[in-house]
Amino acid sequence: MNNHHTKPDIIVIPELTIPNPYIRGLEKLATETNCVVFAGLDWQKNYINQQIRNNAIMIVPNHWNTNLKSFSCTATLLGKKYPANLEKSSIEEYNNTNKTHFEFISDDNMYLIDAKEFGKIGFAICADFYDIERFMIYKGRVQHIIILALNQDTNSFFAISEAVSRLVMCNVVICNTGFFGDSLAFSPYKTDFKRMIYRNQGANLF
Repeated sequence: MNNHHTKPDIIVIPELTIPNPYIRGLEKLATETNCVVFAGLDWQKNYINQQIRNNAIMIVPNHWNTNLKSFSCTATLLGKKYPANLEKSSIEEYNNTNKTHFEFISDDNMYLIDAKEFGKIGFAICADFYDIERFMIYKGRVQHIIILALNQDTNSFFAISEAVSRLVMCNVVICNTGFFGDSLAFSPYKTDFKRMIYRNQGANLF
């Protein structure tokens, strides 16, 4: 990818995909390819306080979007506010089995990322895509919204992506795990056949 003529500027990786021990390796790859990376991390557990967080990581190489080779990067954690029902039940099951009291810690921040000439980017992790307040705040402030997902209800996300695209007047990018499929990029063009920029529909996809 690094030497290909269509090397991407931004790479997105679904929710709960990257094992925490591999974060340093991902930072190294992002720096070598000079790409910004948004990636969903495995649950981050604090065993002392018995807390669980669902975070993504945003990695920005120091010479991103230039012709210079990057030699370092900046990594920022972006959190999830609302746990999905499956997350809640998984934590409860773990607590019951192991006689622990882990609780999900919400991230109440709403991120506004300035990608310079690419525009401003809003961000959400899976179930936060149902948060209407988030999109009212983003309206008029972003050109793109990126959602990292581990989502079975792909039809609902498709419907929401079209609604949010028109409400916020921005591009919507959903990166879902290939197991459930239906990653997409939707844009609010006036002409309807132009709106679906990309859709990878179906289950068990790469």
